[in-house]
Amino acid sequence: MKNKIMNKFTKECPDCSKEMSYTSNGGLQSSIKNNRRCRSCSRLGERNPAFGVSYPAWNKGLTKETDKRVAKCAESHKGKIFSDRHKKNISIAKVGTIVSEETKQKMSEVKKVK
Repeated sequence: MKNKIMNKFTKECPDCSKEMSYTSNGGLQSSIKNNRRCRSCSRLGERNPAFGVSYPAWNKGLTKETDKRVAKCAESHKGKIFSDRHKKNISIAKVGTIVSEETKQKMSEVKKVK
């Protein structure tokens, strides 16, 4: 036999009109008094504690010459072979990217070395 909880105390969320149920009349009255929202609406946008917070990447400013973790990651990606499908997706993503003359010179130099 399943545990069945009767939720006869209900109200609508003031933002999205979802039905919210309570197990006691006291909980319902408290919710009405404080104009509480449903779980999904209570953390949307500016009400989310992480809203507007950005953390820098763990490897920001580090190079493979200065940090062994970055060097290990770089080494593991060396010689990686991409599938034709993946190459095509990269190509599509790069379409329309504006490259400066300085960057073009750098890319040219790298290709000449290889």
